[in-house]
Amino acid sequence: MAQKTKNAALKSWDEFLKLQDDYETKMEKLRESQLGLISPQSQRPLAWVHMINPEFAGETIDYFQSAKSQELNDLPNGNKAFDDSQNVWTGPLASLKTPDREEKISRIINIFINKRPDIGYAYGMKNIAAVLVVIFTVESDAFVIFAHIIENVFPEGYFQNTNRKLAKHKELRIFELMAEKMRPKLLVSLKAVFKPSGRNVKEQDITPFILTMKRLGDVWFSTLFSTILFQSDLLRIWDNMFIYGFSFLQKFGLVLLSKHEGTLKNHIKRETKSLGIGATVDSLIIAGNAGKNKLNANPIKLPIEKLLKKAHTKPRYKELKSSLYNENAQRIESDHLERLHKLRECKRFLRGKGQTFAYNEALDAFRVLNSIQRDGKVSRTDFILSNDKFKWTTETAVSVFSTFDQNGEDKISLNHLKGGLAVLAEIILEQKLELLFFAFDRDHSGMLDPGEIINLMSAVEIILDEKSNTFYRVSTPLYSRMDRNQDGRVVLSEFIKCVKDDSACAPILDFIAAIESELDINVKALGLIENGEDGSYSDIHSPMRRSQDGSSISDISYDREDGEYPRNMYEEYDVENNDSGNENESEHGEEEVDIRKYSSKKAAHFGYGTRGGDEDVDLKKYSSRKAVEDVDAKKYSSRKAVNQNHRNSETSHTLESEEEYKIKIHPQAKTRHSLTQKPINIEIPPSEETEKEQKRGTCNRLCTRETCLIF
Repeated sequence: MAQKTKNAALKSWDEFLKLQDDYETKMEKLRESQLGLISPQSQRPLAWVHMINPEFAGETIDYFQSAKSQELNDLPNGNKAFDDSQNVWTGPLASLKTPDREEKISRIINIFINKRPDIGYAYGMKNIAAVLVVIFTVESDAFVIFAHIIENVFPEGYFQNTNRKLAKHKELRIFELMAEKMRPKLLVSLKAVFKPSGRNVKEQDITPFILTMKRLGDVWFSTLFSTILFQSDLLRIWDNMFIYGFSFLQKFGLVLLSKHEGTLKNHIKRETKSLGIGATVDSLIIAGNAGKNKLNANPIKLPIEKLLKKAHTKPRYKELKSSLYNENAQRIESDHLERLHKLRECKRFLRGKGQTFAYNEALDAFRVLNSIQRDGKVSRTDFILSNDKFKWTTETAVSVFSTFDQNGEDKISLNHLKGGLAVLAEIILEQKLELLFFAFDRDHSGMLDPGEIINLMSAVEIILDEKSNTFYRVSTPLYSRMDRNQDGRVVLSEFIKCVKDDSACAPILDFIAAIESELDINVKALGLIENGEDGSYSDIHSPMRRSQDGSSISDISYDREDGEYPRNMYEEYDVENNDSGNENESEHGEEEVDIRKYSSKKAAHFGYGTRGGDEDVDLKKYSSRKAVEDVDAKKYSSRKAVNQNHRNSETSHTLESEEEYKIKIHPQAKTRHSLTQKPINIEIPPSEETEKEQKRGTCNRLCTRETCLIF
């Protein structure tokens, strides 16, 4: 009888809070119960605290109090400040912004970066901190919960840039592999079927599905769904996250995907049709990304308890275990060649079908980009509508944009676009570097300071592959070597010589050379790879799977002139829940944007001159080879000299450097000391609004039941 009592399931949050067991036993009992289906309501803050290891909580709160008393707000060396300009007070959180909360968020993140400099700041942290400073009025309590989420809930290494962000991308790949199994109809809508040129066999490419699922997962998981859910729904997800961990977030993401599948497929069909080039790989990538953005744009109230029950009790979700996909995800994400093949394919679009994209064409493209940019960004719509100005086909414009919009934001930094086009131009290395210099010389002075040069090369690394974070870590010695005459400024000739000669830049040049090559690349010869602790070149990148049969990637050209792109029927799917046994639920009528009016080339021909207030770059001195040669040789190396040097050299650049480029990164691990402090007891002091007459809602915040942060 005693044994039966010991194993009896918890029936209420009161029972959980009264448990006297050790931490592990308490959590085991909690996971075996069904309390995840019951809202803790006013007991939520205390319940969350009881789900944190007391030793971790004690150490963390001691660190916070010590750091705050010492005003430890400066970031440790090697860490970049977080984006303080990011506005997280949008959507459901819009009415909750106060100067005091903004200050708390900044302090919490800065102190955490000092606590864990090996993690640093990453996208999503500010969103998580914003929710916590609203729930917990005591700043130290919010910090403890924040640290627990980042260090213990997320998989180890999720927010770290080391090892090619493998930990994060492995989890996103697990989510994508689960979605392949659970949402086959969505997979079909994002699968390209085509005939490669010169071949009569149809092939399949599910890259659009892979990217769409990973990008959805990135937004949902990194922000813990805080950007797409109302507060009351969000906190119920967090209740279960604290109980079951990160694996629950992946499972709930699949449930949410099933809820929105019909809407997402309709977005994809409309967007693909509006591009007017058929269901190509690039058009489906853009369509999937547009569908993702529209899906996340307007949060709606969900039947959250029904969705939670579905995630916990429906057999097909209950049986899902991320461990079953872990090995496959690790293997896929350890292959790195996808990005290289994507850049090569984009290069063929720019240079193929009788087109030329050399030095002057790149300068012309820079001029067009200056005319369509807004606040330093170029939107996908403006870019594709300007294909006539670029003198490109629509297919080329779509390929270029999908290549450099690596995070699926539907907009790209002006400098990153210029840098990408400079890299892909059909010119020698010195000319590529010259174009890069011009692109980042914003004041057109012909000079950059060494810090700007380092930022330029870091940007080029991101342009080549946003997963890479090698150059910035090894750039410090380069700063002093860049400015040879120590006048604080770097002219073009100094820039070209240093980049070509300095070993810190060798990996970037190796990658650029690999793009120009048509040969199979030896992984260890490709320098733009961050070595792991053991010096291996593993844990790198995801492959582009041409089909589900596991066929390998190849550099086949997919020109429409010779090959065949399908033009599928664009019937729309009914918006419905696709899981059997679940009621159909409306999507609350998300307003669709009709972009068909943008599909014609004629529309792209009008209304895209220089925007008011945007200074057009004076490229006249750069527009001809003769003009460049006439510039003062002390500031700019002449084109003639560069070409002569190129002809005299045996090769412009080779894939194999004389010195092997291997950098080992040793993240600083924070040693945890065992403490015996009891769990923190959180008391939420009365709000200033308590004395007001409570005319709505269920707590002293006077909010509605849909937006209440406690109930």
